[in-house]
Amino acid sequence: MTSTPQPSTPADAAAAPDAATPAQPQQSQPATLSEALRNVSLDRMRHVVRTPCGRDSLLYGIGGGTAVGIARFLITRKVLPSANWAVGAFALISIGSWEWCHYQRIQYAKKMDLVVEKLNQLEEKKRREGGASSAPTSEDA
Repeated sequence: MTSTPQPSTPADAAAAPDAATPAQPQQSQPATLSEALRNVSLDRMRHVVRTPCGRDSLLYGIGGGTAVGIARFLITRKVLPSANWAVGAFALISIGSWEWCHYQRIQYAKKMDLVVEKLNQLEEKKRREGGASSAPTSEDA
């Protein structure tokens, strides 16, 4: 099963400039709401569950929002305020769980980089020690 390559984002394009163009410092301006809405597409929404942490965050948000909405309805017996609380809880829980998952992934990647660095140092040390012991000595002659 092959996966289709994800379209590059402007951040990816900025991170890897073309070799033909000289590197110039770019003045990044904050994105406006209208620019953000122009970048939203139905195709990107269909694949949100494939993004790291996306599926779990949505599931946590749906479950949490439903629980908050039901609890609020049982307390107040008012539908519209309960629905507002449910939507708000969904948004906050989804964003919060995505941020937490993203933070954990970054910490895991840092730990893996540290492990790889330590393993490379260990291999280099073994290579140096092995190279020194494999050299002919005066006792071998």
